[in-house]
Amino acid sequence: MKIKRPVEGGKFRGIPRSAAYLFAFMIRASQKLRSGNPSLPGRFGRITDILVNFDVDFSQAFLDGRVYEGLDHADALMRAECPMILLHANWLRHPDYGLVGAMDDDDAARAQEIAPEMHFKRIDSDHVIHSDNPELFVEEVEEFAAKLS
Repeated sequence: MKIKRPVEGGKFRGIPRSAAYLFAFMIRASQKLRSGNPSLPGRFGRITDILVNFDVDFSQAFLDGRVYEGLDHADALMRAECPMILLHANWLRHPDYGLVGAMDDDDAARAQEIAPEMHFKRIDSDHVIHSDNPELFVEEVEEFAAKLS
């Protein structure tokens, strides 16, 4: 069992195999104690939920492009008639996986060109901002919502 994620420089960051097995044991124990609903404290609980409910095909669809079949992002942005917010998190290009993150800086600039009225903010955070920095995420969304009133 190996839990890893791509990071800058074409490398991977992971946890030791023994820690992965310990984590798997904790998940199984939690499932038995809580009738199949794992609930570990804090970040472990969120990670547990992600691992227990992980859909490999969902991730593969992003890698092979199926998730975007028939979707023209530029057209969708141009047609949007509602207020939009774009929080742009950190990203990197990995030699094996390509873009790790939702969009690179060029993509973000293009989105701003297409929808200049969109509220844009660059955020120093991992890809999943609401998990990596929930307080900042809520602050940004509340600030955006306040401007709509």
